Amino acid sequence: LSEAGRADIYDTDPRLRDLGTRTEHIEELYGLVEEILQSRTSEEWRTALADHGIPIFPVHDFDSLLADPHLNDISFFELIDDAFGRKTRVMKCPSEWSDGLPGIRRPAPPLGADSEDILGPFQDPKK
Repeated sequence: LSEAGRADIYDTDPRLRDLGTRTEHIEELYGLVEEILQSRTSEEWRTALADHGIPIFPVHDFDSLLADPHLNDISFFELIDDAFGRKTRVMKCPSEWSDGLPGIRRPAPPLGADSEDILGPFQDPKK
């Protein structure tokens, strides 16, 4: 709240004086934070909070996720050929491994291609 110029509120609002009263009045606190967050753009908050060492990341929709500068810098998405030779976008493994990242061994099979193998044991043998 200090970044928003409201550091005094912990001393002036008895609902926020300590952890116990803040917890007791959590809905009011959330309302206050929501009101304060609306005073700046997401990018302004991202910059301001980063200056205080507070990590903040955007919530993406599909289009903005694909355009995320960090994900593009690390080549998180790659195009592979699917079973029909069409380009399909896939994600790389999002974690670190001691021997490097596991790769994609093969694309997903076409719809229904492995249904019999998977469902066979569960099908009615009379059919």
